[in-house]
Amino acid sequence: MTTEIQNPASFALLSGLLRAACRDAELKGTLIPADAEAAQRTIRAVAAVTSDPDTQGSVCIPWAYVEAREPQAAKGLGILRELGLIGDPGSPAPWALDAAGRLYAARFFDEERRLAESLAARAKSLTGEAAPTPEALTLVGKMCEALGTDEAQSAAVRGALEQRLLIVSGGPGTGKTTSVVMMLEGLLAMKPDLRIGLAAPTGKAASRMLQSIRESLSRQPLAALLTAMRALDAGTSPATMEAKTIHKWLVTRTPTGEMPGPGNPMALDLLVVDEASMIDIHLAARLLSALSPETRLILLGDKHQLAAVGPGSVFADLTEEEGALAANTAVLKESRRFERGSIVWALASVVNQMGIEGDAAVSAVKTLLTSTEADAPGLIRSLFGTEAPTSARRYQVAWHDDAPDPQTGLSESVRMWLDASMEPYLEALADCTDFWQKHRTAVRKSRGTYADGKLAAEEEKLVGALWRALESFRPLAAQREGESSVAALNRWAEGRVTALLRQKGALDERFPLTHYAGRAVIVRKNDDVLGVFNGDVGIELPLGTNGVADPDAPPRFVTYFGRAEGEGVRVPSALLPEHDTAFAMTIHQSQGSEFARVAVLLPAKPDSALSTRELLYTGITRTKAEVTVFGSEEALARSVSEPTRRLSGLADRIREACAGAKDV
Repeated sequence: MTTEIQNPASFALLSGLLRAACRDAELKGTLIPADAEAAQRTIRAVAAVTSDPDTQGSVCIPWAYVEAREPQAAKGLGILRELGLIGDPGSPAPWALDAAGRLYAARFFDEERRLAESLAARAKSLTGEAAPTPEALTLVGKMCEALGTDEAQSAAVRGALEQRLLIVSGGPGTGKTTSVVMMLEGLLAMKPDLRIGLAAPTGKAASRMLQSIRESLSRQPLAALLTAMRALDAGTSPATMEAKTIHKWLVTRTPTGEMPGPGNPMALDLLVVDEASMIDIHLAARLLSALSPETRLILLGDKHQLAAVGPGSVFADLTEEEGALAANTAVLKESRRFERGSIVWALASVVNQMGIEGDAAVSAVKTLLTSTEADAPGLIRSLFGTEAPTSARRYQVAWHDDAPDPQTGLSESVRMWLDASMEPYLEALADCTDFWQKHRTAVRKSRGTYADGKLAAEEEKLVGALWRALESFRPLAAQREGESSVAALNRWAEGRVTALLRQKGALDERFPLTHYAGRAVIVRKNDDVLGVFNGDVGIELPLGTNGVADPDAPPRFVTYFGRAEGEGVRVPSALLPEHDTAFAMTIHQSQGSEFARVAVLLPAKPDSALSTRELLYTGITRTKAEVTVFGSEEALARSVSEPTRRLSGLADRIREACAGAKDV
């Protein structure tokens, strides 16, 4: 039986099927009423455990949790085994109970096992022709010396040459992208026609990785040593490099004309996966099954960030300090963005319980968030014995604990923060609106740019300023709906924008406000034809009348997606794939992004299971200058003290698979 469970953290649907099977057996007379009652009570206990907030996102549940809820669980287990509903791993039963007493949906166990075996098979050090050449190691050594890397980063770069599997964990600014560039240069020295794949869970993350790699090629002092990488970027190399989402790689046909999978792997020599902490057990198992045993795999992520939306915490399991893959794991700790001694470095360290734990960590976070710029150095010195470097970037942090207003769903301090943060955006939108109204009837090209080159250049300048204003701030919330949510933030921001448009006579309210000038949107689905991807953020711009004066025609819009280099991409709003308003976003969606001003809204309910250490860490490390945390004292304390707990047996499966691989 293979049952797709819509909520992977809950076996509720499967529980219903088991209850039905028990009733069927009872009706057929193969189960006496007392046994049927024990089995039904046990299944109800399983359903209760799997729906508990503490097991959400887990791949399995401990049978001990079931026994704690149901005195007849041992008897019920025996009956469910006899009925073929629970079995040992590998049996045809829909549920599997492993030797450690973990209960799985059979599909989850199979994925965990296959993933572990694939990782263990490629975890061995390389020998023979696959081993690194002396020339490649010398080149890597020169690059590390030129850049002044620490031992952890140098070891990570060498590890990419010496091993077929490398896992790199590091926070923002720890040099993961720069390390990848050096790894690629070293691997190209060994194999000039290397076939390189870049992948990430979202299109935005995949394109950002490619862009970051290209930007690194011109940075000194490394640039002079990147001969092969610069040739690859210029198209004069026999090597290839392509960036796609993981899902896109999995549906891109191989040279055989078939989808990649076991026995028909992707045509790659190397796959580099960024934002690997966002990968759940399903996607990880599919990806590894589609790779050749000879393909090198580099996984990049941050083990302290939020886990995947789907089941499991794969990246955290792979990076266990005492885990079976410790020899294949590199942890980068020195951040160039948050220098040691800076206030955000201190906050991230305390939230992650690095040297300060328990109640002391909660107290330290509160003190750091409420400290003044003058007090912060002394406070950090007392906590860590570390002096703030004179070159450290100055960050501003704050914390507000006033309660949300029932009418708006936002506290007064949140509304004030959002109003102040939006001022540059509204000013830029006012300038754009004046320009659009002045040239309302001007002729446009197919993608919405003006046919008149001078007007097009002037508008691009104005819209570019609007885009930069939007990208300078972002409110991040733990939840999508309710108080202190993305929805509440978007409603407030939307009200500010539409009020400005109404004031300028630029809001046509004869039609539903599905689209309007200045609306920020986030794409939810990739569209290769349009060139927009899941996670891309854009701004809607009006198209005017395009030379046709028809007062009864509904307004038309194009969505502008800014780019770090060159002009932005414009897509007719009517053609956009699934998308939402995005003046705010969830903390989960923000992973991999950074903004000058960041607001982190903790859950309104202090006992919410969303309040976790990983959520707070991810939120505060999105900042480039200022971060303000909004939430009650109870929610903040829980967010510091409660780590994400996702139950799985992946670490044990990998240990078993590695031990088996050594015996072969």
